[in-house]
Amino acid sequence: MNKDAYQIRKMNDAEFTFMLSGEPNTKYIEGIMEAESISYEQAKAKADKQVNEQLLPEGIKTKDNEFYSLIYKDEFIGLLWLKFDKKDGKKSCWIFDIFVKKEYRGYGFGSILMKYTEDRSRELDVMEVGFHVFAKNKKAISFYEKHGHEITNVIMRKKL
Repeated sequence: MNKDAYQIRKMNDAEFTFMLSGEPNTKYIEGIMEAESISYEQAKAKADKQVNEQLLPEGIKTKDNEFYSLIYKDEFIGLLWLKFDKKDGKKSCWIFDIFVKKEYRGYGFGSILMKYTEDRSRELDVMEVGFHVFAKNKKAISFYEKHGHEITNVIMRKKL
């Protein structure tokens, strides 16, 4: 696979809809279900409220959020949702979503999106990049550690 045939560009409305209702959203809902031991319906309601009301009240135009699409050979194959913030004089970037379609995983496209995140963050004088990952998502944890990220806190639970 020739990875040189890719581009990263601003996300369009159809791709934004896919991010909110397609596979990336389903994976997030499943993560909530497992982490909180709740039904799919409860997890979906929680995810929808969080994303639509708290994180993206103005949709794709919500302030301080940037949305990118990864295009390979004219096909949409992945996405990136970043939020830039400044607290106590320290600029940060939060990755809310990084996604590559299943059939394109393992070819370095996730690494391309991580590099883009770091490059974009440096452009904005960001001091650190953070994100949340569900504990059972071992592949993602391994991927992030490979890119120099480290675990900063862990929430543990015991079912009774």
